[in-house]
Formats: sequence, structure tokens, C-alpha cells
Amino acid sequence: MIRRETTSYRQLLRRFAILSAVALCFNACEDSAMTYPDVNEPGDSNGGDPSDPSNPDPDNGDDKPIEKCTDECSQEGKMRCDAQGEYVCGYFDKDPCLEWSEPTPCKDGCQGDRCKCISECSNDGEIACDGTIGYMFCQDDDGDGCLQWTTTTFCGPGQVCDSERGGGCKPAATESCSNACVDGSRDCDGNGWRECKDTNGDGCTEWTEVTNCEGDDVCSGGQCTPPPATCTDACTAGSKDCVGNGWRECKDTNGDGCTEWTNATDCGKGKKCDGGACVAACTDACEKGKKRCSGSKIQTCSDTNGDGCTEWADGQDCEFGCNAGACKPNPNSWVPSCSGVNCPIVVTDFKKVIEGNTQNGTNIVSKYAGKCEDVNEAGPEQRYVFKVDEPGTVIIGTTEPKGGDVDVHLLKGLKAEDCLARGDKGLSYHVDKGIYYAVVDTYTSASKAGSYKLKITFLPDSGKCGLETGIMERRNQPSQLQMPATGKVVQEAHLVTDNDQKMHGANWWPSTSTQGIDEHVAYSQKWTGVKYGNDWCPSGEGGCKFGQGSTGKAVPWKAEAYYVCMYWKKKPTPGTRFLVVNPVTGKAVVTAAGYETGPGDGSKIGGAVYEVHQKLGTTHNGILTFGQMRSQGQTHEYGPIDCE
Repeated sequence: MIRRETTSYRQLLRRFAILSAVALCFNACEDSAMTYPDVNEPGDSNGGDPSDPSNPDPDNGDDKPIEKCTDECSQEGKMRCDAQGEYVCGYFDKDPCLEWSEPTPCKDGCQGDRCKCISECSNDGEIACDGTIGYMFCQDDDGDGCLQWTTTTFCGPGQVCDSERGGGCKPAATESCSNACVDGSRDCDGNGWRECKDTNGDGCTEWTEVTNCEGDDVCSGGQCTPPPATCTDACTAGSKDCVGNGWRECKDTNGDGCTEWTNATDCGKGKKCDGGACVAACTDACEKGKKRCSGSKIQTCSDTNGDGCTEWADGQDCEFGCNAGACKPNPNSWVPSCSGVNCPIVVTDFKKVIEGNTQNGTNIVSKYAGKCEDVNEAGPEQRYVFKVDEPGTVIIGTTEPKGGDVDVHLLKGLKAEDCLARGDKGLSYHVDKGIYYAVVDTYTSASKAGSYKLKITFLPDSGKCGLETGIMERRNQPSQLQMPATGKVVQEAHLVTDNDQKMHGANWWPSTSTQGIDEHVAYSQKWTGVKYGNDWCPSGEGGCKFGQGSTGKAVPWKAEAYYVCMYWKKKPTPGTRFLVVNPVTGKAVVTAAGYETGPGDGSKIGGAVYEVHQKLGTTHNGILTFGQMRSQGQTHEYGPIDCE
């Protein structure tokens, strides 16, 4: 079907341009004295001149001054659309002012300032046949945002539009065709040769005309050669073999009394030539000699069934599992030799939470020495051994048994003087590559023994959660704190953010402990998912205003949602990334340090806003680990992070 062209928006604009030129001519005249030109009203055949008696004006020369007018619209060519249809701004009458055209009804209503259009086709640039006489393209040719079929481009003589052959004009085919021979093959016909090819462009092969051999040459195997004095068999009559993916036969094809190979016959898709015959083809499943794992077994790629194709075959069953086509080594080969009650429990997976009970343990060490406090740990203990392959921070946490009291220790060996760190419910310590022991020991006596859950977390220095080490100077006593540090953390109140001042006005500070707190919490909740109606930081606590703290100015809202503080003598750069870890669970949060200072209580290592406690499953005075992240490229978003 040939699509008939409609008046395009560009054609309308050209018409409007002509009308605009006329309007400009009118505008060149004086507003007060302008008259219409003689416009040949009905019956005015000569456009007469009333001042010229020889050329009278049939309309009686009653041209009148043009009255002043007002533009109905602001710009020529501007469009609008309503229930009546689509309008165009232009000069459509005899005055020099802009007015709206008569509406052109919209078939499907309005779309903005234009009639809603519907695409006639789906894909820009698509080609389709208009019957067999020609083809059309799919494109937006009138700039209305919808796709239409172009007018038909007709095919020439002897051609038709053929969608089955890729579209466009193709030579007309009188009937479907089939291959008459194998493309590229040659043979002899009489004393001449011919070649198999598509000579007429119909997509099928046929033999060319015969080219006769000259002189005394004779045709052999599709080639003209000098005649032999005598011929020799090229092969054994009746034998067959393979050439590529086709087969051929040995016979006397030219009648000279000697055998030669026939042209190859292709086996076709899904078959292959084997021994001069076409058989079903198989496919290699893998590269010969390659190995892989299947569960705990090693598989090797080979042709195990003799079909000429490779497949996977089971081999060795690995005791400790298989990885990358090889058996894994014994994961506990590093465990120190031991016997009896001195043998610790081996830990190889830091992601696991270990359940234990000191009632099932033995009392080997009652007081620890080395770097640990001299505390009475006379009750029974449970011992664990683990290995780290690079330097990093070890964090150990444990739950308390009901009615009991247990503590955690980190040791380099199993003797009391090998103790590196001790903690009530949690500890942290930076270690080098090596083997270490975690000991859960009962405080004072066996009466405080009981069940617990133990978590060992390792944060390598090279990892995304690696922590800085060193001494942090504090304003109170004790004045020094070894970092990373583990201990009690208070819950901090809210600080005023830049977003609060954006909502309430520049330099805004609340006049009470709760003014504007609901808006603050609601905005933060969209990002953190935590709703908490805590009050503003009290006035006089670092700053003189509610929500000011020691910051002196508003805090970035994302940083405030996850801020921490310590009683540092030298405050870090605002926004410095600190990692906060729950030793009991291993959960971690990236927080913002350097805005607030506190608490003044030296028995607490620091403070954290409610959102941090909530994400880590702790509350006010909960045991947490603080450490400055080694990676300070500001690529870590504030909030929870998976360090494991």
C-alpha cells in the first residue's frame, strides 16, 4: 500500500513564513494612516484607482484605514492544542497582528501543544515491502516524534521487493531453486570443463557453459592437460575417502581407461564424513587434557568412548575437597601438635559464630601475664587456635552466660605469659602473620561458668576494612588509648545538619531540645532506614546552642546520621572514616569522625549516634571496637559495610 503524504509541520511553517512577509509589509506603514491595498473585492476585475478617472474602482474606492490590532499569540509558528484541535500562531487575515489559526481536529487528542500522534511502525530505519512493487522506510519524516512509513521507492524493471531475501529490490525469480552441484567443484564434459557456481544470482548453484580444451589437450579432473602417452590410475576403483566435509569416489570419469577421483559431495549440516561416508556428527564437550572439579572429584577431558569427541570423565576423589582441577591441601596442616586437654579447637572460618560452654573446659591458666591484666580467671576455660596469613586487626567478642561471667583473651601461645590482650566481652589487637589462640575463661570460679557465643573477626591491613594502629592522646585519664580500641560506647544525641538549616533558614539553631527534631529524623530516616526521636545535643555541651555540640557549625546530614566521637586531644579532619565493629557479631559500620568531641568519661572509649548502635545491635554503653580506616579515599559510603 502506498502511503499518501500529509501536510507536514515544516510545510505549514513555510506557509506561515509567507504570511509573515505580508504582515511585515503592513507593519512598515504608519499605524494611524495605513490603508488596505486595492484587494480586488468581488466584481473588482481591474483593481481600479479612484484617483484615476481612466481606471475606475468598481468597489468605489472605499479603502478604509486599518484599525489598530493586538496579537492573539506571542510567536509565529507557535503551537497550542485543546479539545477543538491543533492551532498555529501566524498571520491569517489582513491586519499586521498575530492570531491563532482555525483548529485542525486531533484524532487522538492532544500531546502537549501538538496533536497526539501514533507511530505507524516500530523501529527507526526499518525497511518493508509495499507489496512487490517497491519498499518503504520507517522514520520520523515530519518531526512530530512519531514514526511513519515513507513514500514507496519503486523497483526497476525485472526487480521485485522481496522481504524473504532481506528486503529491498531483488531480481525477480520465476520459481524457487535448488543447488545443482557443489559450489566451486569442476568436472569434464566431453573434451571440455565446466565449473559449479551461482551464475544467475538466484542463490542456487548450476554448471557453467563448457569451455573446450584447445589443441590436443584433454580434460581430466576438470582441467585441460596435455594428453598422456598412457594414463595411470590415480586411485583404486570403487574406493571412497573424505575431502573436508564431503566424500568422493574413485572411478574412470572421462573414459580414458584410468581411474580418478570424482568431485566431492558435501555431507551437509549435522553430518560429517568418516571413511568416505556421511555419518552423524558429535561435538567436543571440552578441550582434551583439561581438568576441572565435580564436587570433591577431579574430572579430566578425554575421548573415553572412542567416538572421536571429548567428554569429562571422573578421576581422583579428594579428601579435603577439590579446587581448580586439583585436590585441596589439608587445611589443618598448620595446627601445632598437641595431646589431651591442651589441644585447642581449630578455627578456619572467621565468618562463623562459635557456640561453646566453659563448663566443659579445664582450668589451666588462672591468672594471665604478659600484656594482660592480673585478673582472677580461676574458672575453667575453652581454647581456640587460628591462623592469619598477613598483618591485620583481630577482634574477639563473646556473649555472657546466664548468671555467669566469662572473659576473652588473645594469646601467642598457651602459656600465661603469652597473653597479648584481654577484654570483658570484647577485645581488639593488631597482629602479624602467624598462629594465635583465643581463650574464653571463667571469671573467679567455676560457679560463673556457662554457655556463650564466640566471634573471631580478622580485618587484614590490605583489605577494605583495614585499620590504622597507634596511640591516641585523650583529654582525660587514662590519657592514652591504643588504637584500634574496644570498650563501652555511649549513645549520642542529634546534631543540627546543613539540611536542617536549609529547611529552617541559614544559621538556624533550635531554641529547645526538640524543636524541628521530627523533620530532622524524618529526613535522615529516608537514607538510614532508622527512625529515632532522640533530642538535640544539649546546649552548653561543647556549644552554646541546642544541637551544636563542639562543632560550631552545622554537620553534613549524611555524616550526622552515622557520626562518632572520642575525647581526642587532636580532633581528626571532619568526615574522617572510622570503622565501628560489634565484636560479638562482626557487623561493621563506616562512620564519620572529627565533628564532635566526647564523652568526658575516661572509662568509655567514645560515643556513637543512635543509628550506629541500631545497625550494630547495641545500645547505650554497648561494647564496640573503634578504628580509623586505612583507606581514606572517601570511597566508603557512611553506613553498614560487609568486611568479611
